[in-house]
Amino acid sequence: MKFLIILFLFIFPFFVSADRLEDVFRRQLLQTEFLSKTYHKDYYAYIINTSVKPHEHIVINKEELKELSQGSNVGSVQIKSLEILSRSETADFASITYKAEIEYDLGDTTIISKISGISVYLKENNDYINIYDANRF
Repeated sequence: MKFLIILFLFIFPFFVSADRLEDVFRRQLLQTEFLSKTYHKDYYAYIINTSVKPHEHIVINKEELKELSQGSNVGSVQIKSLEILSRSETADFASITYKAEIEYDLGDTTIISKISGISVYLKENNDYINIYDANRF
């Protein structure tokens, strides 16, 4: 019985928490509309765009990301592959390092994009709020 108590008090919450983090992360990858509540008010992203030469380095905040999302004509998004390379949590923060291939519709064109990066989240009120992304696509 003591083993079951330890399992539920110490180990099970870790797995529930880890699953919730991945759920938030997947929702952000699949979003076609800006999900404001999943981003902290002071959110920033550092993006390396490899589709141009020389590679373009972009820094955007939450409001700029919102404007970009509203101005895009992105249709459905599918995750073709997702590899979580690492996941880490402390009392206040969590992070995911990943590689993914996503497919999305942009107007009449279907685009397949390979992305990789790190997402950092603030743990707040039993949820995860994205505070920083560093991405390469």
